[in-house]
Amino acid sequence: MRIYVAGYNDLRKVDTFSGTPNRDCFLLTLLYVATRGFEVELVDIKNAFLQSPNDHVECVGVRIPKSIPTIPAQKPSFLTEYSDAEWGEIRKEAERVVPGQIYKLNNALYGTPAALALWGKELRRGQEELGFVPVKQSIAVRREVEDEPAQDVQATHVDDIFGAGERTEEAFDVLGERFKIGSRTKANVGSKAKYIGMDMYHPDAHTFELTSESYLEGIDVDAILGKLKKSLSEKNVAPAEEQDVDMSLQGVYQEANGMLG
Repeated sequence: MRIYVAGYNDLRKVDTFSGTPNRDCFLLTLLYVATRGFEVELVDIKNAFLQSPNDHVECVGVRIPKSIPTIPAQKPSFLTEYSDAEWGEIRKEAERVVPGQIYKLNNALYGTPAALALWGKELRRGQEELGFVPVKQSIAVRREVEDEPAQDVQATHVDDIFGAGERTEEAFDVLGERFKIGSRTKANVGSKAKYIGMDMYHPDAHTFELTSESYLEGIDVDAILGKLKKSLSEKNVAPAEEQDVDMSLQGVYQEANGMLG
């Protein structure tokens, strides 16, 4: 169960921005990681928004429903993530909650307009303490020596973090002391992993193969192709000629490449 609020009903303008790496920035990051042969680890932050202090001047108040479930004395068997002691603390906190009462939110909550921005700010604090510097679209790098190529890089998509580098495992160990981590997956050579909807295969230290195979499994591709055949001409699907190549992103590629090293 996840508790959230209908923040979309709040029409005031508040800071909601929290950038995520666009496709081109992430692919350039992956290219740099492959070139350097870095180790890769994928991390999912558990309940990321709830771990983000709300430091806005105007706070959000939440009215507790008049009817809320009773927390059982015995911890349910499926809640293996909590120890008996932790479950006892949860029950104590639950007993303090009064149905119908309004409480001030000290942390971000799913559904509040600024939740994503608050989480992004809190994550940046943790990364900066580790020596990471944000460069572009939620991508941060760490250098041992200024102006030298980056030794570590992290790309963040909301609460999913792609980490790679010489000390990436150590970096996530430290972040794990600050945030509750839901899962950690090493994308070792020869392994397959998923990240933000992509299937990632790592056949060797300098190669990544990306597909949307698992996403496409539930799609009737043949039916889609049939419709496309009716609406597209042979000219529409012909390879681009040299003069048709879109060079509008050339500056972005050069800028990102310079930032990474």
